[in-house]
Amino acid sequence: MNGAIIGYGAIATGHALGYRQTDGIDVTAVVDPTPARAEAARSAGLRAYATYEEMIDREAPDFIDICTPPNSMPTTSRSGCETVCTCCARSRC
Repeated sequence: MNGAIIGYGAIATGHALGYRQTDGIDVTAVVDPTPARAEAARSAGLRAYATYEEMIDREAPDFIDICTPPNSMPTTSRSGCETVCTCCARSRC
């Protein structure tokens, strides 16, 4: 399965490491508008995009992992569910 991570902060970097250690899962893309985080993703060997729309136009992920703050999750989750079959979101509620 190919995946993408939305938001590339501290939680997402941990998720990326876990995915790398899991057979059959390959995360190849990240969406984060913050230049420093996008550069960190590229340094980790991932393709980085500033917007979800830009990523989904160029990638075909089987799943997305939403690692954004809780206040942005409804919009991001809706976009992901409309274009990708499997979404996972995590919140500190």
